[in-house]
Amino acid sequence: VSILLGAVLLLVRGVGLGPRAGAALAAAALIAFVVIARPSPSVLRAAAMGSVALLALVTGRRKQAMPALAAGVIALLAWSPGLAVDFGFVLSATATAGLIVIAPVGVDVLVGRGWPRAVAETVAVSVAAFAVTAPIVAAMAGTVSLVSICANILVAPVVGVITVAGAVTALIAGVSVPVAEVVVRVTQWPLWWLVTVAERGARLPGASIPVPSGPAGAAIVLGAVVALGVTLRRRGPRLVLAGIAIGVLVLWAPIWPSSLGRLV
Repeated sequence: VSILLGAVLLLVRGVGLGPRAGAALAAAALIAFVVIARPSPSVLRAAAMGSVALLALVTGRRKQAMPALAAGVIALLAWSPGLAVDFGFVLSATATAGLIVIAPVGVDVLVGRGWPRAVAETVAVSVAAFAVTAPIVAAMAGTVSLVSICANILVAPVVGVITVAGAVTALIAGVSVPVAEVVVRVTQWPLWWLVTVAERGARLPGASIPVPSGPAGAAIVLGAVVALGVTLRRRGPRLVLAGIAIGVLVLWAPIWPSSLGRLV
């Protein structure tokens, strides 16, 4: 949702429309997304959380984004109380909070150290999302992924293309399916890359480690995440870069031969 609304706002800014027009078009795009994807609980949850995340990224006002997130959570729970015991809802809300509170701080630190902003944002978002959701995933599934951050960084460049092209295809399909079939081909190679990274990453030895499920697993992973965060804060982003670089190389190693053959 954040990607779609962000694309709309970039388009609005590119054609020189004002902020009010941008807000109106973004709202229209959000409604269209909900209608096309159908207003199921998961879609409404994504719309609410994505809107809050985009609000934080666009305005840069984290103090306003957190009350907006809280209001969105309350409204969704009032509409569907069953979400209170839904892991998907907890993951969405927690990840959004991480993107609002943690990711911008990480971006500022990395940019201050000379990192390109695009790279800093990709790394900070991936790390923040993992840090806040890993304890919940551990409680839910009894596992912790050791490759998710690197995998997310590898596929980050294609996610926007897939999301926007897929949304445009869905809109066009309502008018002309043959035209939509042509447009959707834009996603062929990006989707292949995303699926390849996911499959190869999951097959790596030690890609995930088992932990106790339930509160015990959540507490163990939370403690590990906090300890790692303290270590990284003391030693600086260089350790982050080194760890990510090693992880990317490990993920890339099994992907490279088939990737080269496919592209050739």
